[in-house]
Amino acid sequence: MASSLTELFSRDLIALRIDRLRQHYPWLSSGLAYFDARLTEAPDDAQFALAWVKEHARTRTEQELAIGALRAKCDILWAQLDAIYFAYVAPGWPAPGGFRPEAENDAGGFAKHSVPCLAHGCRLSTVAGQEDMLLIPEGALRLKGPSRAIVELCDGQRTIPDIVGELQRRYPSEDGGKIEAEVVTFLNRLREKRVVEYE
Repeated sequence: MASSLTELFSRDLIALRIDRLRQHYPWLSSGLAYFDARLTEAPDDAQFALAWVKEHARTRTEQELAIGALRAKCDILWAQLDAIYFAYVAPGWPAPGGFRPEAENDAGGFAKHSVPCLAHGCRLSTVAGQEDMLLIPEGALRLKGPSRAIVELCDGQRTIPDIVGELQRRYPSEDGGKIEAEVVTFLNRLREKRVVEYE
């Protein structure tokens, strides 16, 4: 209930966040459905929570408990923001093992000139009619659009810029920056699933 009450103030913040994500991270546009939905869902959640509190918190003690719950949730959110500020703004001391911006690079967290290859036990299907399937130990992944081409190019020989360059040759009408962003995002997802390794 406390989480829903914080939504009383969030709609404009969510709209601003979406705006900035689209401005600075255009390749994320297709992954913003959750935030888009929250623009209408958040006010509904907040109004439901507020109505519930008005109906059920009838005594001063119950009302103080509801306010206390909301205050505690806001304190948690502020503590998170304070921790992020402390780690990355001033004094700038990330926690041991935490994300360090200076360690990141243009390739989304792995060395830009790393050579990606399929992990052991992963391979493209050669069965007729199933060429869009990437077989992995736990099952299979269906590849859409240029995803198969990206996987085919993860041959243990090409670097990420090599893969991007080859895709630019195959799709000359596409924006080079967009291709690179999509390659990096896709390879990051495969790495998280332990489908791709890097040399």
